[in-house]
Amino acid sequence: MTDYPVLKPILDRRSVRKFDAKPVERGKILACVEAARLSPSAENAQPWRFVVLEDQAGKNRFGEAAFSGIYKPTRWALGAPVLVVLLAELNVVAHGLGRWI
Repeated sequence: MTDYPVLKPILDRRSVRKFDAKPVERGKILACVEAARLSPSAENAQPWRFVVLEDQAGKNRFGEAAFSGIYKPTRWALGAPVLVVLLAELNVVAHGLGRWI
C-alpha cells in the first residue's frame, strides 16, 4: 500500500489542536493561500476568497459567530496564531453550468 507516494503524507497526517503563540511568517501564509487559490474548480470559476485573521481581536470576533452552537467544540482553533477563512459563492458554479442544460 505504501508503494504510492501520495499515501505517505496522508498516512502521516495528524490533527493539531494546541498551537505555539509564535507568529507565522507572512511568506508562509501567502504560499498556503496561493496554493489553495490555484486549486482546480469547475469551469475555473474559482468562487472562493480568503480572509487571513492574525490579530486576536479579529479571531475572537470571527469565533463568536463561527464557533457557536453545534460548532462550539471547534473553538480550539482560536488558539492558532493565524486563521484562514474560506468564503465561497456557491451558486457561481451552478449558474455557469446551467447554461449548458
